Amino acid sequence: MPDNEMTPHEAERQLHQVATVAAHARRATRWYPWLSLAHAVTALTYTVALDVLGAPWWPATGVFAVVLALLWSAVARNHEAAPRHWIRDMGISVATWAILYFVMLDPALQLLGATGASWWVAAGVVAASPFAACAFASARR
Repeated sequence: MPDNEMTPHEAERQLHQVATVAAHARRATRWYPWLSLAHAVTALTYTVALDVLGAPWWPATGVFAVVLALLWSAVARNHEAAPRHWIRDMGISVATWAILYFVMLDPALQLLGATGASWWVAAGVVAASPFAACAFASARR
């Protein structure tokens, strides 16, 4: 026989590695969509706080930054179980949300004079939608 034989100990070690990788993959698919949903809820809450409730900009932005830092620290604690390209995906989602909200929707609604809460909630939902797309993309991996 060729020298491709494996000892029982080596086979057991490889099976253990496969089980560990599978467990990490399950953990990633379990918590990462919830993280993306938490980002979406945080972004929507920020929009509602500023435009519907009239919260001051600096304190609301400070709270928003702290909540995002806490969410990203959760990712840092579980970085070995994070989906592939999660930093890229989440960065694109945050940038898209900021552009949608600060550059497109907020100025457009102010220009139109939309004062109803439903307009601002709808704008917040649309702006937070990239986070939902990030959650669904991570479930495919």
